[in-house]
Amino acid sequence: MPFLRWSSAAPAVALRLRRLLRNNRWWWGQRCWHGFSLSVGLGPFVETQPTSGKVGAVVKILGTNLTGASSVTFNGTPAVFGVSSGSETEITAAVPAGATTGPVKVVTSGGALSSNLPFRVLP
Repeated sequence: MPFLRWSSAAPAVALRLRRLLRNNRWWWGQRCWHGFSLSVGLGPFVETQPTSGKVGAVVKILGTNLTGASSVTFNGTPAVFGVSSGSETEITAAVPAGATTGPVKVVTSGGALSSNLPFRVLP
């Protein structure tokens, strides 16, 4: 069974959505303001490459504005890390002894960033 299935109602739904978006406006002087917004609900996060590894393995952590990073933890266990030279989007860290499967967290001057997927510590 496919994840998404085409429905005969899809064209009608698309037409209703188009009408809703066209009619959902407010006019203020000569400017048109749309009365809708879209949010995917995702805050800033970091990504690990790879997503699993053994204690001592070197892991790339990718994100934005990582230059001022003050700490990196693997499910709460502090790790030795370094910001890649000339990059504010990449950190390298070693999986620390005692780390368990869970989120990777990076603390920067802008706040704390957590991984979008748990890092799996292999035996």
